[in-house]
Amino acid sequence: MSRMKQLHDLVSGLRQLAGDLEAVAEMIGDGFSMSADDPPVPTITLEQVRSALSDKSLAGHNDKVRVLLKKHGAARLSEIDPERYPALLADAEAIQ
Repeated sequence: MSRMKQLHDLVSGLRQLAGDLEAVAEMIGDGFSMSADDPPVPTITLEQVRSALSDKSLAGHNDKVRVLLKKHGAARLSEIDPERYPALLADAEAIQ
């Protein structure tokens, strides 16, 4: 694995960790109480989606990334409704 790829993977992992920590901090700050009936819904950030799409683009899937953006109603990531981030992220992670 090249050094650049390792650094890119490290940065992607740190971004994911930052997003997860932010979600935990919000839950604690809001006095979130978890019940067995209501599993927590993770908050997906623009940065997480951008990182995932960037990873796919760097892996040579630019055309598939463009198709996903169109599928979710935009030509650019900045035009995507944040409510669509979870579905877009799931679609991006499914790209092989």
